[in-house]
Amino acid sequence: MQIVFVAGYQRSGSTLLDLLLGKIEGFLSLGEVYYVWERGFIQNQLCGCGSPFSSCPFWSQVSEVFFKKVGKIDPAHVFKLQQSVSRIRSFPFYVFKFLKTPGFKKELSDYSSILRDFYLSIQEISGNKTFIDSSKTPIHGFILKQIQDFDVRVIHLVRDSRAVAYSLTRSHLPTLSPFFSSIWWVCYNGMSQVLSRFVPYNVLVSYETLVLSPKKTVSEILEKLHIEANLSNFFFNETEVTLGINHTISGNPMRFKTGKINIRMDNEWKEKLPFFSRILVTCFTFPLLYYYRFKK
Repeated sequence: MQIVFVAGYQRSGSTLLDLLLGKIEGFLSLGEVYYVWERGFIQNQLCGCGSPFSSCPFWSQVSEVFFKKVGKIDPAHVFKLQQSVSRIRSFPFYVFKFLKTPGFKKELSDYSSILRDFYLSIQEISGNKTFIDSSKTPIHGFILKQIQDFDVRVIHLVRDSRAVAYSLTRSHLPTLSPFFSSIWWVCYNGMSQVLSRFVPYNVLVSYETLVLSPKKTVSEILEKLHIEANLSNFFFNETEVTLGINHTISGNPMRFKTGKINIRMDNEWKEKLPFFSRILVTCFTFPLLYYYRFKK
């Protein structure tokens, strides 16, 4: 099974990239699979098709096959197991395998087996060969990578830390202060870089490049990931694309959009991010900002 995993930090355009890749023949957008236990099975949030998770025809079929494979299992238990092996403090265990304790190995084995069965259920129902998982959480990528028979290829998607900080202060979305967004931006992108070094096929992509030239960028991503695909069936030109109904889990509200859309740059932060916040975020994230070649 081939899984294209989008790693990075939130508000970086992963939903857009997920949907674009999901339009390719043989590909399937899954959204943020990491959250399926909490936001799907437990909270019954909306699927990308607009239906509650439990009512969605696609996920209902997947769930039926999945529970036949694993038997009676409580999603709350799976969620708890996932959280136990996905904490930030567990990251060294994935980089240095000798650090894993017997207890951690047992929990990781149990969760990996469940996650594998869930993905196999998706494949059985969909018939697709390549799946897009835009969970972003690097540890989730490490878990996928070590599952037998999974061919994981990583896209590290990064956006200017100041744009992310501004997005995380908008009142109509879950908010986070510029100080903490800077810390988490560095943390998640740093871990994503480490993850990329552990897979044979990986590519670093910026949100800014993606939205300026989406067709060209998607083509280059596929080339660097050594995946052959035809992009002619949904791109009208370089920036206009048609989106259909999808069955993504969690993600940006744009996943509910269908039809023809024009992809445009969101640079509102340059006008509205307060001066002090801009300086603070720039100072805290400067080494990686410089590495990713963002202009000050």
